[in-house]
Amino acid sequence: MRKKILSLALALAMCLGLMAVPAAAVNPGEEWVGDFVVKGETVVGYYGDDSVITIPDGITKIGESAFAKSTNLTSVTIPKGVTKIGEGAFRECTNLVSVTIPSSVTVIDTRAFYMCTNLTNVTIPDGVTNIFSYAFSYCTSLTSITIPSSVTFFGAYVFSNCTGLKNAVLLNASAFSGRSNSSGSSLFQGCTSLTNVTLPDGMEWLAPNMFEGCNSLKSVAIPSGVTRIYTAFIRCRGLTSITIPAGVTDVGDFAYCTSLTSIVIPSSVQYVGSGTFSNCTSLTDVYFGGSKAQWKENGGEGALTNAKISPTVHFNSTGPSTPSQPQQPAGEAASPTNDKLEVNGAAANPTVYKIGDSNYFKIRDVAALLNGTEKQFAVGYDGTKNAVTATTGQGYDKQSGDLAGSATGGGQSADPSNDAIYVDGQKITAEVYKINGSNYFKLRDLGKALNFYVGWSAERGMYIETGKSYSE
Repeated sequence: MRKKILSLALALAMCLGLMAVPAAAVNPGEEWVGDFVVKGETVVGYYGDDSVITIPDGITKIGESAFAKSTNLTSVTIPKGVTKIGEGAFRECTNLVSVTIPSSVTVIDTRAFYMCTNLTNVTIPDGVTNIFSYAFSYCTSLTSITIPSSVTFFGAYVFSNCTGLKNAVLLNASAFSGRSNSSGSSLFQGCTSLTNVTLPDGMEWLAPNMFEGCNSLKSVAIPSGVTRIYTAFIRCRGLTSITIPAGVTDVGDFAYCTSLTSIVIPSSVQYVGSGTFSNCTSLTDVYFGGSKAQWKENGGEGALTNAKISPTVHFNSTGPSTPSQPQQPAGEAASPTNDKLEVNGAAANPTVYKIGDSNYFKIRDVAALLNGTEKQFAVGYDGTKNAVTATTGQGYDKQSGDLAGSATGGGQSADPSNDAIYVDGQKITAEVYKINGSNYFKLRDLGKALNFYVGWSAERGMYIETGKSYSE
């Protein structure tokens, strides 16, 4: 009888909240570590209310659906030692903004961050080797992603429908090499804001449907080692031009690329499918490296007939003639100037020279000034092309000598630069002078090439507004 009374009292106390009761029962082999449920070295659940969390040390794996639909989470730090982020681990954490992934992680499993619609900040560390299907699909607030060289395999649709994604840099050629084309299928499908893509040297093929429906993508520089393109660019309705590198044997499929106006096809291409140019209604020029007989034999003529379009086919051609740089007189006098410059309303301090009636700015100064804005760009040099390169969407690391202010030492000699200028893989035309080993540009030429607004007023002098597009 006393036992029954004690049991009833215990039950009553639990009901009234007089005794602590776990938020959820744990299964055999599981234990509580704070608000986390852990099994061995795997975290399998979280029942806390905190929005910013750090997963406990000693964990090596984040289990399947461990944090799925934890809509209170905004920031997660994963500790060093974790090697795998399991299937659906953070699926539909719709308020998650940032996640810190350590270099120990090698696997990001299927749907690990699926539909994390507010995720804006994630760095995939060098060390990750496999990213499985839909891992970041529908992360609609993600704007930029860099894939390290360590990644050797992608599942399908990894970044599909990331509609806010604008910039993607792939450094992992090995994921697109070898006989199989299974890695990376539909990798960026439906990324409708994607405008800048950097592909790695050494890749051998583009995955099927890799950029399908990327309607903001206007051009892509395809590395020279690529031999197969498949259906990578179908339904890229904003694509305006494409150059297929020598060595490709099958031209691939550009169906529904409704803005495509020109395409360069090498003589190595042996097959053009009947639907290759279906609904390419704007195509006006095809530059083919082989003869008219080869074009007919490989199916090119039939493909155009099937598409009911009649572009001009330029035979034995490697592409449209490259515009020459404007002729510039040698040995021009360059005078230091203190003319004002503002960037988004803040005074700037670049080195500026006046040549003739125009001010010329060092390209690295402009890159440093725009770093961190929506119009940021990286500056490099391609020795094989003797070319300065600008890659939009990438950050710039300020170097010694950047933004040094007004030039000292008086007037200098400005010689026409022999360096070509490429922006996102496309050669541009601009007046460029070399002064003391650095390339100097007219600010409006840079604004036009990189699409930032350049203005002038008597009160402000020259000014840049990165929130506006370039206009004449």
